[in-house]
Amino acid sequence: MLAYPLGCLAAKVAPVSVYNLPAWMPGKLSGAAWTLNDGPFNVKEHALIVIMANVGVSQAYGLHLIVVGDLYYGRAFGFGFGFLLLLCSQLLGFGLAGFAHQYVVQPASMLWPEALSVAANLNAFHAHDDAFSGRLSRLRLLCYVLAGSVLYFWLPGE
Repeated sequence: MLAYPLGCLAAKVAPVSVYNLPAWMPGKLSGAAWTLNDGPFNVKEHALIVIMANVGVSQAYGLHLIVVGDLYYGRAFGFGFGFLLLLCSQLLGFGLAGFAHQYVVQPASMLWPEALSVAANLNAFHAHDDAFSGRLSRLRLLCYVLAGSVLYFWLPGE
């Protein structure tokens, strides 16, 4: 939720200076140019931030095996076994997901509830509807609701 207003703020505040790589560099990078501010904050950048945040917050499911084995069964497997277990379980999952991609991901009829809510949220933030000029923008409404909820939960009440 905070990525949208912060991304819009960064798009307005970040410098628009263009940086060039030196011409003596070999290959296609020779003389390439880039900027820190490539324009307005878009849905692709927002989706990438959401994906990185979800990957950073969640842990691999194989980690539960290691923790449960140590806490409840008193078996410390060691670093090497734990590392290989996590690596094998993750790679097996990615491999099976690749095999089932045409059946699970490609059909438009597949409905994933977790992804649906994230996609609806991203669409709601980045959709530009043809509203009249006096209407409250989504970003401003988000800021008002966020400020109101902070005040409501910050102040003690019964």
